Amino acid sequence: MESLPFKIEVYDGLAETEGMARIDGDALLLEFRTRDAILGVVRSDLQEIVIPLSDLASAEYKKGFFGAKLILRGRKLKVLDPVPGSKAGEVGLGIARKYRETAEEFALALAIRITEHGIRRLDERLMGE
Repeated sequence: MESLPFKIEVYDGLAETEGMARIDGDALLLEFRTRDAILGVVRSDLQEIVIPLSDLASAEYKKGFFGAKLILRGRKLKVLDPVPGSKAGEVGLGIARKYRETAEEFALALAIRITEHGIRRLDERLMGE
């Protein structure tokens, strides 16, 4: 699966997080770096977060009038807490116009993988009873 570039506006627009998302096995990998939006000089170290698909509740592509986003929702609040801009267990990854088609395909593939993972968990529970 191809990587998906994203941006997140943080600290009320004073900083911006740029990153890449990719599906790797049974996990979603997010690599990102945050920098100040005014001069772009101050940057954080590159961070990587591995989110097991079992910890994700959903992934949805939303296209609006002013932009597009990949909305990720965790099963618990702490799942997406390390991602800048996350609130109440949810984060919106901003998608540039040129990556909208890729984002739509990425969201669909991720949603399918989350569902498949949930079905496997349910099967394991039922077999254990």
